[in-house]
Amino acid sequence: MKKPEFKISRKMIIAGGIALAATAAVIVILVCLLNKEDTRETYKDVAVSRVHMERTLTSAGKITTGKSETVALNKGKVFKGAAVETNQQVVKGQALAYYTDGTHTDALADGIITSISVPERGKQADDSQSIELGRTKIMYMKITVPQEEINEISKGSNAVVIVNAFPGREFPGTIEEKNDVPDSFLKKNKENENGKDDDEDTDESDDTGDDESEETEAYDMEDEEGEDGEDGEGNTSRYTITIKFKNNGEVRSGMSAGCVITISDRYDVVAVPVQAVQYDEEDRAYVEKVNGNKIEKVPVETGESDPMNVEIVNGVKIGDKVRVIVNGGGKSK
Repeated sequence: MKKPEFKISRKMIIAGGIALAATAAVIVILVCLLNKEDTRETYKDVAVSRVHMERTLTSAGKITTGKSETVALNKGKVFKGAAVETNQQVVKGQALAYYTDGTHTDALADGIITSISVPERGKQADDSQSIELGRTKIMYMKITVPQEEINEISKGSNAVVIVNAFPGREFPGTIEEKNDVPDSFLKKNKENENGKDDDEDTDESDDTGDDESEETEAYDMEDEEGEDGEDGEGNTSRYTITIKFKNNGEVRSGMSAGCVITISDRYDVVAVPVQAVQYDEEDRAYVEKVNGNKIEKVPVETGESDPMNVEIVNGVKIGDKVRVIVNGGGKSK
């Protein structure tokens, strides 16, 4: 018996091609819809309220010891030997040097030995010999900040030190010192002092001359930083800040760390979300105040801001509702 033959007709081929094309078109449409750019802005209405507003500055640096202390050896006693080495960490009361009569010189505070000057064994100690101790109960961290932020930092301001060796732990501190002169100027001054000739007045005839050289010198000092607060090399001037904090005994000199300085910490500030404040063509701030079904464009005077909120000094009051832009366009979710 002859088997029936299965033949593919032209109509079947055409129908299959149409089906494949339709499937591909659906897939393309779905992909386009998923990646469609949604240019519509979405909003929500938020009441003007009082908030806690905090502004901070972050930086990084290295830890250094506190004030150095000189521990004098016992004059006239015969030196037996040193009990410590340079860069060794010691605690208050620990023996630093021994004498042949059994007595010893002890550390007056916790610290790190920075230098040792002792006599030879069997010889008497004198006034010129001592052991230098860098205190570690109070530690310091030096950072530099740009000129745009130096005036916002004050001595005594709060800071938090985060030592990289102890992630997640914070060491509360305060601003101990603030340089009013940029680092670049201090550096050049030091270089000039080191390279200055001993015979500064090589031309005595200049003493009776006119004031032109003095005026030029004054001008050079004023122009030291260059234009727009630059340091003369095209870089923004930076200033050194010193932070002090209490050590729990674990932090060591030379450790790297980060810090957060509180520039401003205010409560009950009248504010709106950052996204609520808009600007017109003349760069004037305004908000869209919601009155029922109506939207009113209201000029506002702004104050300080943080990543979340903007202070409103004038224009709207507590309880007023303003429109906040939630989505200004982008891929729809």
